[in-house]
Amino acid sequence: MTDDETADDTEGAEGRPDATDGESGVDGADSAEGTGNADGTDGASAPTVDGESVGPMDWWDQLEEDARATAAEYEERGWESLQLHTADVTPLDGEYGDHVGLSVLVPDDEFEELSGRLSPGDVESEVYRTNVLGYVALLVVLEDHSRELAVVFPAYYAEDDDSATRLFEGARERGELDVFLRNLARERVTVTLSDPELLAPSEDAA
Repeated sequence: MTDDETADDTEGAEGRPDATDGESGVDGADSAEGTGNADGTDGASAPTVDGESVGPMDWWDQLEEDARATAAEYEERGWESLQLHTADVTPLDGEYGDHVGLSVLVPDDEFEELSGRLSPGDVESEVYRTNVLGYVALLVVLEDHSRELAVVFPAYYAEDDDSATRLFEGARERGELDVFLRNLARERVTVTLSDPELLAPSEDAA
């Protein structure tokens, strides 16, 4: 077991398992652009359906539906799409391991397809962000122009998560933020976003 693997078995200050690591990875830098709500509109209001506020878990269902719709839009443009079904998201601020970034756990079969299809050399991103019921909800699109592939996945973190606060403070200083797409075996695909503000809480974003 490597030092990284040992660190990844520890739990965060709030009892979360650190969701990071990998024995192999695909690293890619992207030119990130685009902010707004998951439906593509600006603002930070909670999602609604037919004018009615959504319930405690409905916002996540809506975010996944937005991901499906976004993937379909890329396919209509002639691109291929890969929708990832996020299982867990952990902000890693370096306190419990060497990795610093936003760790996103996805199913093993989807990770295998991702690692085989995503090209690390030409990745750009679109990020749609909203605040709802104490969470920052994100819809992330990774655009692989060399393969005309769009990777779409939802993510989230709690607005009052101290690890997230420290993560974005450091990301602003560095001018970039790593996103780790990983499986349970701690293999990972790493994408570096060049504008951390796209994922930061909207009230703190410049």
